[in-house]
Amino acid sequence: MINPIFGGVALSKFGTPAVKAELLPKIVSGEINCCMTLTEPDADTNTLEVRSFAETDGDGWRLNGRKIWITGVPDAAKMLVVARTKKLSECKSRSDGLSMFMIEVERKGG
Repeated sequence: MINPIFGGVALSKFGTPAVKAELLPKIVSGEINCCMTLTEPDADTNTLEVRSFAETDGDGWRLNGRKIWITGVPDAAKMLVVARTKKLSECKSRSDGLSMFMIEVERKGG
């Protein structure tokens, strides 16, 4: 599934002003599309069971995990990735420590 909802809604609610100004007009015009990377082998589509982990390396973020069924990638410019940024043992609830990342489909190391 590919559509402007995945990227557009998340960006409009959580994006910085600069990212909103850069990407939202392109999403609205259809210049770029977004896909979502949520599903994992041991979590299926249950977000609370996501185990993919993102941690900062000082220069940005490094994502580690086993995402599957990432539909629409060939037609998308951006992927909305759901990953943990806290270990479950450090979380107050199962939803604590879940973060969203907007990443380039075509990227170094991708």
